[in-house]
Amino acid sequence: MIQTKMPFMTANYWDETWRGLKMPKESLLSFFEKLGQLDEFSYLYGYLRVQLAPTLYCNKAGTLLNLSMTHLPLHKIFLAKKKYFEEALGVQSFILKESQQGVLVYFYKKESLEAHLGQEEIQLFLKKYKYKDPANLSEALKTLKRHFQNSCPHEVGIFLGYPTCDVLGFSTLGGKKCKFKGYWCVYQNVDFSKKIFAQYDAIKLKTMAQVMDEYKLKQSV
Repeated sequence: MIQTKMPFMTANYWDETWRGLKMPKESLLSFFEKLGQLDEFSYLYGYLRVQLAPTLYCNKAGTLLNLSMTHLPLHKIFLAKKKYFEEALGVQSFILKESQQGVLVYFYKKESLEAHLGQEEIQLFLKKYKYKDPANLSEALKTLKRHFQNSCPHEVGIFLGYPTCDVLGFSTLGGKKCKFKGYWCVYQNVDFSKKIFAQYDAIKLKTMAQVMDEYKLKQSV
């Protein structure tokens, strides 16, 4: 049994772990307590299912997670079973940074991301950040990885499905003077972004409930 009561993934600008999620603290604690009764592999699988839900079901361009070393070697489990997780979840993954302490992993659905990067507005934006061929998925991810070696590149927001205007606003103002904060800092179209945030919250909460229910079923056998 894993002894854990709180989320242990490091939350920061490039880790979307719980940003924007609005739910009672008791529900969040209950979820992690349920996961804490599983083995490490099942813990990670359940965790990924919840975090990737917007990308899996809401057409979000991608999700970025920092699987770091704390009291659980989740990054080692992920690296050892990377192909399994990709097939089981129906996504592909790309490692942007790796160290002995953890891995920074970008998860995406190939067709959805290619369609996203194929938009003219997106291509024009990324070319300003030295992406020679933004529509080439493989090359675009390699460029993003290079940019991550020194710091968190602002254009990562494009790969996470954030509106171009808000990515530009953050890169210019560093998160200041935004009109609203949720999964990203909103500078324009607040109502539209709030609807998106609500969709992400809803699918995460639904997936969380499914994971908990499946655990209960397993226990009752």
